[in-house]
Amino acid sequence: MRLPFATLALLIGAIAATGAWRSARAQAESKNIKDNSFLIEEAYNQEAGVAQHIFTWYPAWFHNDGDNQEFAFNYVIELPMGSETHQFSFTPLVFEQFNNHPDVGPPEEEGGWGDTLVNYRYQLSFEDVDGWRPAIAPRFSLLLPTGDKDRGLGTGELGYQFNLPVSKEIDPFAFHFNAGLTYTPHVSTTLAANNDTFQRDLNGYNLGGSVIWLADYNVNYLLELVSFWDEEPDELGNVDRTTSVILDPGVRCALFTGDEVQWVAGLGLPIGLSSDAPDFGVFIYLSVEHSFLPGA
Repeated sequence: MRLPFATLALLIGAIAATGAWRSARAQAESKNIKDNSFLIEEAYNQEAGVAQHIFTWYPAWFHNDGDNQEFAFNYVIELPMGSETHQFSFTPLVFEQFNNHPDVGPPEEEGGWGDTLVNYRYQLSFEDVDGWRPAIAPRFSLLLPTGDKDRGLGTGELGYQFNLPVSKEIDPFAFHFNAGLTYTPHVSTTLAANNDTFQRDLNGYNLGGSVIWLADYNVNYLLELVSFWDEEPDELGNVDRTTSVILDPGVRCALFTGDEVQWVAGLGLPIGLSSDAPDFGVFIYLSVEHSFLPGA
């Protein structure tokens, strides 16, 4: 698994360093790459008639045990609903693979498909490039229980999520802010002592921000900081609360922008700043945008 990641990382780094695949037409039409952050959600909906496909690979490691690692693959498709004001998106593919944390028990490899998100995002405010008005695009999501709960890949219950992204570009930088919450009611767990079942409502919160240096149309440098506060029931009838704080420096670049297709690739190196977060990881990002309506 590590060889493909290393190869992709070298490829992305080489492209970013050389500034290859430049498109004069894209530079004339769009000043900067947008809507291509890694761990932070940007407040820009898709233009009418333009679809976006996002692929991410995220292997991460804990220092407690050299074999203790997690891996997540996500695919997201974003589609405008008639105009840029309304956007629909969902994650038809979510794959997770991990080893149990040593504090939980002996290392045990596990993997499979996780829960699926179905999202609606409303462009509440369009950015005023020459003024101070930011872009604001609140998102509401349903978390469908498609992951196997018994294997730790989901909750087994329908969940709800709200996130508020705010974005503002002040040349040569772009700033982004996120705040959100996740609520999953009636999550059941079987007690290890007597096999009785109890239910808990689980809450999660997220807060984060980023600054992006818009060095060039083809190459941007990112610094993201995100925090997650999550709850998870254990077999003793308690609720474990975790805090994950992650700092993610990265780079993204436009590989090629043609008349109908835009490719953006990125590489991040997430660093855990709390005990519940992975100590380090590699975040690989690939986005493809294309028109699906004539003249779009």
